[in-house]
Amino acid sequence: MGLPKHGTRRIVVDGHRFRWCEASTEPFSLLVQSESGEGQRLAVTLPWEDPNAYNKCPSRPLFPGWVAECVRAALARGFTPSVKKADLVISLDELLPGRPWPPTSRALRAKR
Repeated sequence: MGLPKHGTRRIVVDGHRFRWCEASTEPFSLLVQSESGEGQRLAVTLPWEDPNAYNKCPSRPLFPGWVAECVRAALARGFTPSVKKADLVISLDELLPGRPWPPTSRALRAKR
């Protein structure tokens, strides 16, 4: 089943069109799929809490450049968005080892 158009964002990575969104399931994840809605989905489990959940810690923003980096790393690890397969589920730490997580909104405000 494809990602809905409502509530998702479009991104182009190396000439390929994708849709992505934050999934507020447990664990909190980034979901990416080809814009056509066909093929394998990428689910990157994130090491922070859902910002919409009641009484939880604030989330970190997901920026398009960071999402594109995740897609490129997943493609290098066998993500095939044009072939219908089971979802590729991978943790952020496994996908981008040693990379810092996206900055918090507090860190972004401090840079201004």
